[in-house]
Amino acid sequence: MRAVKQQVRSVPAGASAPQLRATDADDVPILVSLAEGTLVFTPQEIVGLQEDLESCLSGNDPLDHLLTLEHAGHVVGFAQFGPAEITQGTWYLYWIAVDRQSHGHGYGAQILRRVEDEVRGREGRLLLIETSTLPRYEATRVFYERAGYTRECIIRDYYSEGDDKVIFSKRMV
Repeated sequence: MRAVKQQVRSVPAGASAPQLRATDADDVPILVSLAEGTLVFTPQEIVGLQEDLESCLSGNDPLDHLLTLEHAGHVVGFAQFGPAEITQGTWYLYWIAVDRQSHGHGYGAQILRRVEDEVRGREGRLLLIETSTLPRYEATRVFYERAGYTRECIIRDYYSEGDDKVIFSKRMV
């Protein structure tokens, strides 16, 4: 795992609440390090994350959106989401992660609520999330279910032998 020292951004006077903001290119190494630090994602997934972040920020994926959550000048989480091609109002949450030391503070729920609000604001009607059925993703699956997502289907052996894909959905309207 690469250690990336976060630059502490100045926090506005009296601002103690976490703040969601647009992601910028300087965030990429911090977000990659944060995702690595969750101990959930494989090295291959981390490479894919970095490629996705860089592609989105370079304008190659102009419909995708990135949000970064900061608290007290430190990045504590992020999400990437975008509309599904050839659909009317279906969106995907591609990535969401919260710093491992920051779990249990409601940051993931705050990020997810904002993603849902953004999707609704763009006339989205359905948000889909795909994840693995491996044990290390159990907390992730519970998080989605607690947030009101329905387990729609499981595709056996999708990622690899014994590693199924589960697809969650939530209506936005």
